[in-house]
Amino acid sequence: MESNRSESFILGYFLKHQSEIDVAELRERFKSGEFQVLGELALQYNNVAIDDPLLDPMFAMAEELDVPVHIHLAGLGGTPDFPIHLGNPLRLSKVLRRHSTLRIYLENAD
Repeated sequence: MESNRSESFILGYFLKHQSEIDVAELRERFKSGEFQVLGELALQYNNVAIDDPLLDPMFAMAEELDVPVHIHLAGLGGTPDFPIHLGNPLRLSKVLRRHSTLRIYLENAD
């Protein structure tokens, strides 16, 4: 069966500083069908924890539009530039309390 839905990911989008996130632009790209999944988020490369409140507007948008979020927690080559403690899966409890219907897919949650 052929699908006309995009399978695009925002790969590496959040390697930018979180203050540069344009949630309005993302919203339009998801609504148009250009993007289907918000990810692969590797927030730790910018020393951003997965429960950082600065990410709430992005998570709220994903929750509102029922967009799944793909988050890398650990395992990206084990480089010192990727502090895995910022991706501790237990930190997601804060995110899920604020966004209880957010769909999150975790990768490398060791």
